[in-house]
Amino acid sequence: MRTRLVVLAGAVLLAACGEDPQSVADLNPDFVVREEATDRGIVLVVETVSEGFSRSMDVTKLGLDMRRIARFIATHPDKHPDVAGVRLEVTTPTVDVYGHDGMTRSLDLVMDRTTMERINYDAIMTAAHFLNLTTPTVKHPVGRQLIAGYCEDETAQEYARDFCRVARR
Repeated sequence: MRTRLVVLAGAVLLAACGEDPQSVADLNPDFVVREEATDRGIVLVVETVSEGFSRSMDVTKLGLDMRRIARFIATHPDKHPDVAGVRLEVTTPTVDVYGHDGMTRSLDLVMDRTTMERINYDAIMTAAHFLNLTTPTVKHPVGRQLIAGYCEDETAQEYARDFCRVARR
């Protein structure tokens, strides 16, 4: 009986895990992924939504998303062979001056393939480390507010120093 329970538990775990991801789109069902030709080569554009929980949680999640994307591309070079970089496009819930809810593209986080391939993924790297390795571009004032809210925390100021400089520009 105990053996059956162990086998059943193992089968449930395998079913829950699913198959190995075949592309970046498989890493998160909420990602919308497309390729875009640029003067620097093909950029994998990954659209994601900031959940609106707290600025700290939302930006930490973005760092972790970038880690998962970068690691996948670096460790599976055959899955996206022509990709020269990744742009994580962040859409954030907003409310206009009239009180209407909306969604606004607020922030882009960019990382080139060379950086992705140089990272030691076995080392302990936090979301803050990955945020530091990106090139953030504020697309809307709410993006600057998102970064500023994250960077109010002393730990973020210490470990995501490069990323937090964007908030001061």
